[in-house]
Amino acid sequence: MNSSIAVFFKYFFAWTAMSGVLIALLFMAEGAYGFVADRIYERSNRGESSTGIKTLLQAFRMPILVPDTAARQPAVYFPALAIAALLPIPACIPFFNFIPLMVNSGDLLQIVQFALMSETFALLSIFSLGTNQSRKAGMELFFESVGLLLAFAACFISISFYLTANGIIGDTFSLNLIASSLHIKSLGLYGKAAIGLFIFLVFAQAPYCATCSTASSFYELRMPGYDGPQRAMLQIWASLRVFVVIALVTHIFFPWTLLKEVESTVGVEWWMQTFHFALFWLAVVIVRVVVVPVCRKIFDLLGARVPLRLSFGLTLFLIFAAMVLMYFETYFSSMEAF
Repeated sequence: MNSSIAVFFKYFFAWTAMSGVLIALLFMAEGAYGFVADRIYERSNRGESSTGIKTLLQAFRMPILVPDTAARQPAVYFPALAIAALLPIPACIPFFNFIPLMVNSGDLLQIVQFALMSETFALLSIFSLGTNQSRKAGMELFFESVGLLLAFAACFISISFYLTANGIIGDTFSLNLIASSLHIKSLGLYGKAAIGLFIFLVFAQAPYCATCSTASSFYELRMPGYDGPQRAMLQIWASLRVFVVIALVTHIFFPWTLLKEVESTVGVEWWMQTFHFALFWLAVVIVRVVVVPVCRKIFDLLGARVPLRLSFGLTLFLIFAAMVLMYFETYFSSMEAF
């Protein structure tokens, strides 16, 4: 009985610590991005990100409003379920919490499953409104969600294929194994190009809006008659979605080997652990503020050069190109091994 209580409190405090880290860094990243975006894009309404956060907090005190055409229960409850399905993914990333909350041998499969579930709940909540505006917004989000999940799946499969072909022992679909085994500097030209293209595609598909903070992105959609706490939950889901994607990609491709070399010269474990924590989340915030908006803008410029009906085909073509590049890298590296 005492051991059960101890386990309960251990995981309770672990989830509480993870949620605290997530909320604090999420607001920090969104606030930093809103501050920078207001100056880069030279909006007439400066401080829009802070207005979005204030609107978000005020929405929780508003009554629940849904259109007359809406299926009420999915429109009200599914945004919260979308957030709940997304929360287990940060548990796979060590710097969200030092207590492992999920089985690490199959992280990538779990991540894809939870991400698919989260995207499904969010899409159903939008489509359930039953208006023309909600259908249009839902279709835009649908294609972005499919592109994001396909890019992630193709990246994981390609990396797993590369590691298996190069004799890496262990479960090559484990997030921790990939993060510790994949050394970008040891890859050839094809491999680096493939990884760069995968990262570009994931970052380009992650944010719903290219020129606004995700805290206000859904308020820029015209969904009349839909407001209140459930829409605020949808804003939180949009912000959390971007942040988790960035943290996941940063964790996989973070230069852990370089940090281990530095750690061996310092020799103070707790100091280096704190340094790793601060450096990792600083990298996440920088990626959110600088890299992700640039990737999204470049992707939008590329998409503007193809017909609208073929815009999703551009995503598929780039994913296929990245997989081909990774195949060539795997082939040439395995030939060199023999």
